[in-house]
Amino acid sequence: MSAFLGVIGFLGIIVGIILLILGLIRKKKMKGGLVLALSFVVFIIALFIPSPDSKNTTKQAVESETKEVAETSEKTEEPKEEESTEKPSQDEVTYYQTEVLPAIDDFQAEYDRIWNDLWVTTFNGVSDGSVDVYTAYRNMTFIETNYNVLSDNIAEFEGENLSKENKKLLESYKEKLIESADYRAIASRSAAEMFDEGNLKPSKVEEIKSIISSGDVELMQAMANRLSIEENLGLTQQTTD
Repeated sequence: MSAFLGVIGFLGIIVGIILLILGLIRKKKMKGGLVLALSFVVFIIALFIPSPDSKNTTKQAVESETKEVAETSEKTEEPKEEESTEKPSQDEVTYYQTEVLPAIDDFQAEYDRIWNDLWVTTFNGVSDGSVDVYTAYRNMTFIETNYNVLSDNIAEFEGENLSKENKKLLESYKEKLIESADYRAIASRSAAEMFDEGNLKPSKVEEIKSIISSGDVELMQAMANRLSIEENLGLTQQTTD
């Protein structure tokens, strides 16, 4: 309400009433009715005009409400931090130990078996003359096939009952282990070509070693992802203890 117009309207109403009374007493037209009507209109208008104080009050109310909304938003975000520090459920730990861990142990055991039983044995035999180039070539093709099969088996495995974070780590583990197996398959193919063509040049040997080294890098990254999963589940502490 505008205080100034309100006062003018109120005073006008009083004056209008006085003029009406005087007009009745003196039996003359004092225009009291007109003054009263105009003053009443001014007073009504004043009621609908917001005063500066009311504007400030509204502004303060809006600011207060905005502040409350911001504080509420901050409070709703706090549980997210708590979730990241939550301990894994026993069901997830049990699932990893009974379903995931045996599977990835088998993958890694097969990964090592192919290498040790075929690759290492073949090259040691070629070095001491106990393995001829025909056998070496055949063994290299076996290695490539075995690593391709291993990659397919790894890709098919899924850890459905792991948390979102651990499932992501498992997928990264699988991806890196597959890439490492693929590098060794490529190295085996290159070695098979070397034996088939009789190309035992140092440059060819170095090329194969470089491929194997790339696979070893992927293997280390895969193992790092596995370790992260087991740390999240608290299994590395149990092993240390």
